[in-house]
Amino acid sequence: MEKNIYDNLGNRNDRAVWLFTPSHAYLKVLLSGVTYSGFKPSKYSYKNLNHYYLEEDCDAIGYLSALHGNEWIKTLKLHKPIPEEMREEFKPL
Repeated sequence: MEKNIYDNLGNRNDRAVWLFTPSHAYLKVLLSGVTYSGFKPSKYSYKNLNHYYLEEDCDAIGYLSALHGNEWIKTLKLHKPIPEEMREEFKPL
């Protein structure tokens, strides 16, 4: 069963943003979004008081799959795409 993380206006309730650096990327989401999804991030992801920074290669994909199943790419294309930000370096805290 697909979990709905969108409000009535189509806004993502987890406020996801892809953060890209020259060497890696993370999916920044609200802690509440991860809790809601039931996904358990690995040691390669970071957390602060309000956000998880999910490592791109496994945790971000695992989180999106927990929310949308194996069809997460198609599901995201139907809704607003996840915004992207470029950063010179990554500082999660």
